[in-house]
Amino acid sequence: EENMFTPFDENQPQTYNEDDTRGKLVVAEERESGRVSQEVFLAYFNAVGGWTTVLAVLTIQSLWQGLQVSSDLWLSAWTSTGATLTTEEFQAQAKFQISVYSALAIGSSVMVVVRVLTVSFAGIRASKKMFDDMTKALLGAPMKFFDTNPVGRILNRFSGDINAVDGRLPNQFGFFLSTIFVLIFSLGTTIFVIKSLGLILVPLLWIYYNVASIYVQPAREMERLNKTTRSPLITHISESIDGAVVVRSFGAKQTRRFERLQQTKVN
Repeated sequence: EENMFTPFDENQPQTYNEDDTRGKLVVAEERESGRVSQEVFLAYFNAVGGWTTVLAVLTIQSLWQGLQVSSDLWLSAWTSTGATLTTEEFQAQAKFQISVYSALAIGSSVMVVVRVLTVSFAGIRASKKMFDDMTKALLGAPMKFFDTNPVGRILNRFSGDINAVDGRLPNQFGFFLSTIFVLIFSLGTTIFVIKSLGLILVPLLWIYYNVASIYVQPAREMERLNKTTRSPLITHISESIDGAVVVRSFGAKQTRRFERLQQTKVN
């Protein structure tokens, strides 16, 4: 049976001890646990533009939801006048009522476009700033950094993480913000119309919070685990491509050894 690593002596096969750090140059990649630290949120907050961008997004989001709720309330008030007005009076007011409703609907649609553009530009700004900061830190790092951190780990930061900051993070932030405002304005409108519904909201919010907590904890750890397990695979593929000629020159035994290493990284 072949060993995963080439033994020093064929008569005394060496075993691999993962906990033995003697002679190791590359340090293991650290992985956080628990909640995301406030420093991470603060760094992204400053990258998107600080309070100026955040207040602009909140204002645009509030205007969108306000116009949307206003159009619904206006339509409800207009249709309810049909029971008290005559046909002639109702038709006489129709042009004005439709004009106001159309203006509110168009304003709501415009705010949707403005909100999407604002969130997208804020995400691009944050991505550029974080990429520039990472590049400056990498170019200014000492040589020890490149000796202790494999190339796959660095590529993972500049590919997978930056890709998430470019696309996933702004989209999910916009969706989260939209959902929160829709929930607040919808519940507020419902409570305004049906006062007794407010008594049901407290237990419902408690249930939703606990369900979200159950989902967030494992999802967060799975995302972190995915990031840390991808780096060794990228490193192995990159080094195998660079040293493919050398590996083949040592024969089929070393080729099979590298294939087993790759299967281990994939698992």
